[in-house]
Amino acid sequence: MKRDDLITLLLRRAGQREGDPTLRNQLESEIQFLQESFEQNGVQLPSGGVFWPNFLVSEISTNTSTIDEPRLDLPDDFLVEYDEGALFLLQDGEWICLQKDQFDLLRKEYSSSSQPEYYAQVGDYFYLFPVPNGQYTLKLLYYQAAAELTSDIENRWLKYAQNLMLSALGYVMASQYLYDQQLASSFAQQQQKAAFQLYSKEISQEQANTDPVMGEIE
Repeated sequence: MKRDDLITLLLRRAGQREGDPTLRNQLESEIQFLQESFEQNGVQLPSGGVFWPNFLVSEISTNTSTIDEPRLDLPDDFLVEYDEGALFLLQDGEWICLQKDQFDLLRKEYSSSSQPEYYAQVGDYFYLFPVPNGQYTLKLLYYQAAAELTSDIENRWLKYAQNLMLSALGYVMASQYLYDQQLASSFAQQQQKAAFQLYSKEISQEQANTDPVMGEIE
């Protein structure tokens, strides 16, 4: 579903308001802020936890370390690290997962250069420890920002999380523009349900075609 179609549907559900150009323009701005909020803070579950949807997981990107330089630039669209391993060192065809730890601890522990085994995230950089003593190929997996909804497009949020976006935007409209608390409460309940359904679907997909009791692979 494209952005304008979602907004039209929402306005129609809010009492046939699709002919209100002022409210439409306001929602076009709000949906951009809503996407940014989900991407920066995660999607909140009714239980209080948060998660980043798997449809935001990036393709595997490749980078190369610089000799005696611990810093590795984060991609411009970087949100947060992938849960099950974010940074890997490629050596002889084998992916070696680098372990994350606190920057201060790693800085004190590793004063000389060698093959990196750990990393820390500080600001817009990953810091490699030990400091690389050569050019190593690194693979990065992360949650990345989707295309911004500045025009009438379908991005990943509108493709895979329509109900979440619709209900969340509906709550903003009802509470901040229409001042209709009953409608706002209805949209809030729909948003909680949509968040839980999205999370449950992702858990099911992760477990599909896997052996719940897997022993050692020979």
